[in-house]
Amino acid sequence: LAKSLSGESPHLGLIDIEVERNGFGSQLDSFAIEASIPKLSPTPIPLTFIRAPKILSVGEGVDVLLRMGDFIAAAESPGVLVTTFHPELTPSLAFHRYFARKCGLRPGGEETAIDPSWDKKSWMRLARITPMERRSAEPLAKALPQESDHETSEGI
Repeated sequence: LAKSLSGESPHLGLIDIEVERNGFGSQLDSFAIEASIPKLSPTPIPLTFIRAPKILSVGEGVDVLLRMGDFIAAAESPGVLVTTFHPELTPSLAFHRYFARKCGLRPGGEETAIDPSWDKKSWMRLARITPMERRSAEPLAKALPQESDHETSEGI
């Protein structure tokens, strides 16, 4: 998403920030902390950094949500929200709710703690079938080429 990467050419360039990839080192240097982000939550939020980049600087039109010492851990522009940590790996829904509001949605429900006894795939037990999954596969089957539609190597 960054417009500029330290030591590399630009990628998507959706937000005017300069990023240093793996700013803390390798995966062994991953860590978790709590930080206060008043715009998102009145209480500290747990943050998990895994092979985390560092946002070194931001350009015009980019607001810093969280500065930690010499780097920025979260920032936003009107159409983009970036973090150098994984908000999906914590029990706090603060970033998810903020993102939903930023997209014009009204998130409901209360924040809940994740049961530490759950393994990585436990969330799948609660997965719902989406409308797309409920649809018949027949239209898709009709759209796919049939075996007779393909040339074979026989007769070539």
